[in-house]
Amino acid sequence: TPPSRAWGEALYGFGWLRHLRAAGTALAQANARSLVNEFITRSRANQRLARETHVLARRLISFTSQSPLILEGADRSFYNRFLRALGRATRELERASRTHPVPHRRLMAAIAICYVGLCSEGLEGPLRRATRLLVRELDAQILPDGGHASRNPRALIELLFDLLPLRQIFASRGVDVPEELLNAIDRMLPMVRM
Repeated sequence: TPPSRAWGEALYGFGWLRHLRAAGTALAQANARSLVNEFITRSRANQRLARETHVLARRLISFTSQSPLILEGADRSFYNRFLRALGRATRELERASRTHPVPHRRLMAAIAICYVGLCSEGLEGPLRRATRLLVRELDAQILPDGGHASRNPRALIELLFDLLPLRQIFASRGVDVPEELLNAIDRMLPMVRM
């Protein structure tokens, strides 16, 4: 049981996988795969916190971003479990993205689904829907001056950490980068510098 809510969100968001990737050792890779495997095989027993929209979105972004670490050298059984877990999480996140009352969490859901849709085959439908949601939420949440609607500078920086790689993924996959994404980033960067 996580000792605090913030600790649990960080744990179940799997953002810490990047540190194991940075270690660059076989042991770090084996530990990463083992921890991901333990999580996905016990997914039914995971706490409600792990299924909250923003935590689930962070986990999908982490799993997608760190998939070379997790999947390189993995056996077929683990690979299939991992893909099934991604599919389940994407469907759950897609449902939540349509109805979540908190705008920032809808935006995080759209970003995560775009990551998965761009990095996986067969998810063109969810990618199209997530891209439309991404465009709508960016227009609503990124103000003309480049600030986030919440006026929280941390939200702005965290969004940039997710949007800049997303822009690159769109380009590297040969998919047209939504103009609204480019415009939002162009407005956000000067605000962060200020």
